[in-house]
Amino acid sequence: MRKSILFVLFIVLVPVAVFGQFTPLTTAADDSENHTGVWFASWMTLPNPLIPIETLVRATKEAVTGGVALKVIVQPGSIGRIMYETDLTNKNLTFYVKASANTTMRIFRPSTNGSQTFNATTAWHKVDIALTAADWMFSIELNAAATAEMYYIIDRIGYEDVFTAQDLSGVTTGPDTDISTSALVAGGSNLSATKARLTAKTAFKVVALGDSITWGAQITRGNAFNMGGNEDKYKYSSVLARYLELHFGYTSGALAVYNFGHGGWTTQQAIDSNLITTEVLTQAGPNDLVILQFGGNDLAGGATIAEWKADMVMLIDQLQTAGVTQIVLMGTTSGAATFANFAGITTTLNELVTEQNVGIVDTTKFSTFRGDAFGWAYLSNEYHPDAEGHMQIGRIASTLFTDNHYYVVSGTPDSGSDATPPVVTIGQAQLWGTVYDAVSMPPTVNVDGTVVSAPGGNWMSQDVAFTNPKTITVSAADASGNTRVVNVTVAH
Repeated sequence: MRKSILFVLFIVLVPVAVFGQFTPLTTAADDSENHTGVWFASWMTLPNPLIPIETLVRATKEAVTGGVALKVIVQPGSIGRIMYETDLTNKNLTFYVKASANTTMRIFRPSTNGSQTFNATTAWHKVDIALTAADWMFSIELNAAATAEMYYIIDRIGYEDVFTAQDLSGVTTGPDTDISTSALVAGGSNLSATKARLTAKTAFKVVALGDSITWGAQITRGNAFNMGGNEDKYKYSSVLARYLELHFGYTSGALAVYNFGHGGWTTQQAIDSNLITTEVLTQAGPNDLVILQFGGNDLAGGATIAEWKADMVMLIDQLQTAGVTQIVLMGTTSGAATFANFAGITTTLNELVTEQNVGIVDTTKFSTFRGDAFGWAYLSNEYHPDAEGHMQIGRIASTLFTDNHYYVVSGTPDSGSDATPPVVTIGQAQLWGTVYDAVSMPPTVNVDGTVVSAPGGNWMSQDVAFTNPKTITVSAADASGNTRVVNVTVAH
């Protein structure tokens, strides 16, 4: 007899979860997660820069992922617009947002004049926006101008193929590490002649020589690459002059500014092309201020710090030989070569203060003092500040002459040192001690009118309120009626 074996196959259909793939905004080798803020650029009101700076960007520890996010500080009258160049057509834009106050914000697409609003509250939440008609640039901004200073923070911005649920498991908080401008500038005593001219409101020129930063590469990005020919006003040298005019009471434009910038150039190229003679000295004389800004291309091209220093000394010598003694050196801005050499750059700048009698603005330390993750937000791309970044550098440079130092992350003033010691007061005090008698141990002591038990001869008072001065009476009596009184006087 042939036997049959029956196989029964059960197929169970199990629902499969759909996981969205997150892709951060990415340009070149930089993305919005590994270099927070780079390629975003602040939009500036035209035709003249506003002081205080209308929209400031910072990297902050207040974040949803990775411990770093983009913080945008908005002054009254500003919409706090930051721009990014990318095409998100038919993409699912996603990000997390929080703000210092509940407000309505928007994603704006300039060419299509289209916007989509969303709410920002004081708590983190996820925003998902499906974009069908995007643009080659888009901005994040307030839906209406701020009426008081405020901020918003954006994190984990990019797009998802399928929107995912909100996840706040990785939230981090501050406070953010900060640094005073007093630690970013040095050599002010070498610029006493310029300070004297400023105090007397005497006109002079500000003449800058440098690479693509001085030239202003990428400065227009935040205004969709069109500042109507006004971009020179937003360069660090012009902003420095503007801050000095405001502080010392000049009329606007009294300090003439000349920029000689050369994209991609090294210090050696400036020497080989004799730029001190052919450019700087055509405008600068003994009564003027000259800024030298080179280094990023030197180091990126393989030069050592010692070679860069020697070349800078040669430029300085050429100026001083021509009678120009009021010289300021600028450090490098954020870039791979900067972070690889930041300690040596700062050391070299400070050596040049004493060796060459110059002033310095350590933009290298400004870029690197919080580490790589926090050093990019003021840039349009690697090495090149946007207009807001130029304005930050110009303001920092102004403190060489004004001594109006401030903390660059929080913006709070740095009042500096003083000769007055701190005030210390005493509100309450607690006393304790022992009591002993050879015949009969007192069970209690009296402290300032309050009876305190003394088990085993040890006692401890309650808190005693203080006036200044204060005398506290401690007493104890034995079984024979003998009393010991101790007075403790405290004055402050």
